[in-house]
Amino acid sequence: MSLKLETVITPSILALAMLATRFHHFGSSVNLPDASLAVFFLLGLFGSWRWFPVFALLAGAIDYAAITWGGVGDYCVTPAYLFLLPTYAVMTAGGYFARADGALRLRRLPFVALAALASTVVAFVISNGSFYFFSEYFASLSLADYVARTAKYFTPYLAYALLYIAAGVAVVKLVRAVRASIAAA
Repeated sequence: MSLKLETVITPSILALAMLATRFHHFGSSVNLPDASLAVFFLLGLFGSWRWFPVFALLAGAIDYAAITWGGVGDYCVTPAYLFLLPTYAVMTAGGYFARADGALRLRRLPFVALAALASTVVAFVISNGSFYFFSEYFASLSLADYVARTAKYFTPYLAYALLYIAAGVAVVKLVRAVRASIAAA
């Protein structure tokens, strides 16, 4: 049974992206922002749902390593942490929904962008809403106050995900163009 090269390379590159960026959510002067949302979207767009459990476990393993050995705090590890599964499922489903033969044709790119935007917004609501309701940190804080406090995180959450998704789509488009040029030569 022969595997297409892309069925191994795409998940491998996505796993490397997650490994390289997951330790710090918004990044810093020495760390790239977390690419996990984009990884799950691109997994749906170019990969397969069968990889979802592998990537969900990888995310958890990276978080465990970051907290246990990497000096990252465990503030976000609460009962709400389990809601990362539906958060990442929404991203993967968004990529899968945007997927089509020729998904990278110019006329399809706005649809891919819209799916990425909608998925990321829903993912933000799930991850932040679950943190409000289930982390037990905000018992005395109204939902309106919580939304006002976390609104500042929405822009970087959205921007980093969309930038990584755009970069991933651009790289795949470039690789496919180069492969087509080589095949035509």
